[in-house]
This record gives sequence, C-alpha cells and structure tokens, in this order.
Amino acid sequence: HAPRPAPQPAPQPAPRVRAPTVAPAQAAPAPAPVPEGAKGTVVAYFSCRGGAGTTTLAVNTAAVLARAGVSVCLVDLDLQLGEALTFLNIEPTVPLSALARDPQNVDWEMLSPRLARHHSGLCGLAQTGHLEDLRELEPTRIPILLQNLRRQFAVVIVDGLRDFNDHALAALDAADRVILVATQDVPAIRGAARRAAIFRRLGYSAEKFLLALNRFDRKSAVSPSLIAEEIGLAPSFTIANDFPTVSRAINEGCPLEEIDADAAVSREIAEMTRRIFGFTAGPRKGSFWKRLFGRKG
Repeated sequence: HAPRPAPQPAPQPAPRVRAPTVAPAQAAPAPAPVPEGAKGTVVAYFSCRGGAGTTTLAVNTAAVLARAGVSVCLVDLDLQLGEALTFLNIEPTVPLSALARDPQNVDWEMLSPRLARHHSGLCGLAQTGHLEDLRELEPTRIPILLQNLRRQFAVVIVDGLRDFNDHALAALDAADRVILVATQDVPAIRGAARRAAIFRRLGYSAEKFLLALNRFDRKSAVSPSLIAEEIGLAPSFTIANDFPTVSRAINEGCPLEEIDADAAVSREIAEMTRRIFGFTAGPRKGSFWKRLFGRKG
C-alpha cells in the first residue's frame, strides 16, 4: 500500500435521515429520488472479526430504511466473495465495475430499472460473479462511484469491509459514518482495538465511528465498560444474540423483520437504524423530503 497523503479534514455530517416509524408488516412505499442538489449519506459497516455478523447488520439496516420509504442502495465491497445480496435472495444484475468504467457519465435514468431490487424497495450492487472485470474497479474510482450513488439515493450502505486494502480505504475515506462491528470475545475485542488504533493513525475523526456489539450477552464477563477501556471507544449499540431467528432469515433470504419483527434482534437493529439516521419517535406530517432534510414545503 502506497504512503497515504496528509489526513484531510473530516467531512461534515450529512443531513440526518428523518422517516416515519417503521411498520414491517406493511409494504414499503415507493422511494423518492434524491432532489437535485441534495446529498445522500454513506454509512460503511466494518467487521472487527470474521463471523461477527456485520453483513447481517448492514443488510437489515438497509431493509429497515427501505421499509420506511427511504431510497437506499446496499453496496457489497467484498469484491470476490460478497454475500450481502444473497442475504436478501437477490442476484446482482449490474456489477460495480460497469458503473466504474465511466462513473461521471452514467445514465441513471436508464440504469435504475436494471438494478437488483428487493421487494422492500432497496437496491443492491455487487461485483460477485464478475471477477473477470475486477481490474476495471480501481480503488481510485470508489470515491467517485459512492459520490454518484449518494446523488441518487438518500442512504448508501457499504458492506464487505474487513481490512485496510486500497478499496476499503477509499470507501472509508468517502463514508460519512463507519459502524465497527464486534462481538463479546477476546479475539474480536483485541481486533477492534487494533483497528481503532489504525483508524487514529490514519487521521480519521473519532466522531466518524460508532461501535456495535453484536450477539450481546449481558451476563458476559467481557462487559461494555471493559470493551470501552480496551478499544478506547464505548459501545453505542448492543444487538441481541438470537441465532435461530438470524439463521432462519439468512436461509430464507429475507430481512429479520419478515421472520419476527418482535424479536429482540429485530427491534434492536431497527432502533440502531433510527438512532444512526435520526428517526423520529413517530410519524410526522409533511412531505418525505421535508422529514428527510428538514426543509420547509
């Protein structure tokens, strides 16, 4: 990896998403396109250990947003073996490399109907199944690609980040917020501490990162306070350990809320999503984009 340039100032936080309370049992409203001149939010999920359940959190965050009527795109940057779209039982139809060839001149009006789309309304992009085109997806094109996506979608969720390769660094640089995902075991916490130290050395702002503890057990000896001391970052979210529900959702290729919306794991991911994107406690009057960007009208 080539020497990195001097750290740039952290990007200003993107507008907080405001959407009505999610009603999982109802069909999602058709998402509206991002108004001209508006800017969507890019949130990246970064795994602190293999098998931490990062893809589960990323996929279900996107599903919660889509069910609320937010236009959202799920991007899998595990370029060789990504499984994010498999979790939703959809196949990538347009590879990331096709968008990266000439990202400034993509005809989104013609491309939009061709994108892989889940019945909740979210769109999905991946490189899976197109390894022969990987060379076209140079790391320098990732920020441009994400910048274009944020013009088309209110939220872009990035999954598949597990290390500091060039593609991952480009996505981390472009992201407005990064969710670190760890579990309550010593290898995961030590891995999270090492990654947090690297983030600091790279010059990222501490405010850019939030820590989510997946498969949380209140009785575990590895308590949130010990984790905060080890990592230097207090957990912002805890997600319940519910292997049967999560396993069934993965095997059936659907969001957790469609399996059991009342399960603790479903409710806690929904609450995490609301907190990340500033959901209000209940429905608000006014247009969707007024709620989203706080504009009058």
